[in-house]
Amino acid sequence: SHSQNRIFFTLPINIPMEEEPPKKAVHVKWKGKTIALGTFAVDIALDKCTQAKQWVKTWKAEEEGENGIRHDIEWVKAQLEVRSW
Repeated sequence: SHSQNRIFFTLPINIPMEEEPPKKAVHVKWKGKTIALGTFAVDIALDKCTQAKQWVKTWKAEEEGENGIRHDIEWVKAQLEVRSW
């Protein structure tokens, strides 16, 4: 007689779902307007928030004085996007 090899896979019925890591929204303010940067895992969000705030601080400093460079919100958004948000 000819025997057939069969492989069976069984899956448990109640598979516990892995919990997603906690997330946090990141945003910065520019001239009174909020720019949303996205939602990230908490550890990544804290890094992104720190970096974005540093950039905003730098750009605001560039605007100081009579001859300062004026950045509008679209420029700021574009700069944040370029920086891989």
